[in-house]
Amino acid sequence: MKKYHMIEDKTIAQKLTRPSEEIRETMQKLSIHQKRNKWLIVFLNDRYIFYNKNVIREFKELYNEGYNEKRIFEILKPKINIRTRAEIKAIEDILIHQKRLKKREIPDKKIIRK
Repeated sequence: MKKYHMIEDKTIAQKLTRPSEEIRETMQKLSIHQKRNKWLIVFLNDRYIFYNKNVIREFKELYNEGYNEKRIFEILKPKINIRTRAEIKAIEDILIHQKRLKKREIPDKKIIRK
């Protein structure tokens, strides 16, 4: 899996000629214990998606440079074939939940009254 930037559970099952359920079970177990790993497995739209460490590193760099979800999607899409912005949001949410990424604070807008 490490040689792929991104790979889905169905594709892994086809390449390994294993049942999809077996692959999904394994990916589910790996996703539970992935906090210390550099790669990431995301469950989205009833599929498990594996992202290798280079994708996660690049995502973190873009996120920390201040790029928004849409811009990160536009940059990563041609490189790794991400399908939707929901994938970007899922990666962000999981990395923040696992404390592998610091949540950005949105500055408060001061209301100026006249």
